[in-house]
Amino acid sequence: MKKKKEFDCVQMKEEVQAKLLKEYEGLSDEEVSNRRQEKIESHPVIGPLYRKIDATQVGI
Repeated sequence: MKKKKEFDCVQMKEEVQAKLLKEYEGLSDEEVSNRRQEKIESHPVIGPLYRKIDATQVGI
């Protein structure tokens, strides 16, 4: 007998993808890319790390 899962990662992935599809509906690929970039840069944890990695990529 299978044990009931407390957390279903596949279900979570599908829910997140559906939310993102709805959020980006009607936007061009460039607009979607710009929004994703803004979300990454404004994130309190990921943003500083991203900027640090990005700076090392361009030799700053």
